[in-house]
Amino acid sequence: MLLKKKWVKNVLNNNQNEKELTYLLKLIQSYKTIYPKLSFGWNHYLKEDYAENIEMGTPIDSIELNMVLPESVFNSNFSDGILSGEDTDFIYALKQNEISPWETNTPIVLFYNDKGPSHLLDQAKSFQNSFNVYQTSIKLRLNKKCSDENPILPFAIQVIEELHDVQ
Repeated sequence: MLLKKKWVKNVLNNNQNEKELTYLLKLIQSYKTIYPKLSFGWNHYLKEDYAENIEMGTPIDSIELNMVLPESVFNSNFSDGILSGEDTDFIYALKQNEISPWETNTPIVLFYNDKGPSHLLDQAKSFQNSFNVYQTSIKLRLNKKCSDENPILPFAIQVIEELHDVQ
C-alpha cells in the first residue's frame, strides 16, 4: 500500500491530530493547483464552514482544528472516495508523490522519534527499503532523547555522535 494513501486514510479515520489535519488541507491545496482533475472548489473536499473560510482567504494554518474529528471537516463524498479507493484521481496524485527508489554512494542514517506520528516511521522504513534495492548502506536510528517540545537539540547531538563514530 502506498504510504501517502495509508497516511491519508489514517487521517480520515478519526485522527484528531491538528497538525496532521492541517497538513492534509495543505496537501489538498497543493494538489488542487498541480492536478487539473483535482481543481474543484473547496466544497468538494470540505464541509461548508471550512470550505467557505478557506475560499474567503483564511490561511489554513489559522483554522482551528484542535480536537476536531475529520468527519466534521471533510466532505463525506471525498472521505468515502479515498477510503473505498474510488477517488482514483486523488489516489493517483498520492502515488505520483510517493517515494521512489534512488541510489546513493554515501551511507545514510535516518533518525525517527517514536513519540511522533506513525507515518514518519513508515516513511523512514520506506526510504530504507528503497535504498536497499541499490545495496546502499542505510540505518534507522531511534532518537530516544527526542521530545515533542524540543526535538532539535537531541537530534543535533545524536547526529554529531553518529558523525564522530564514522571517523
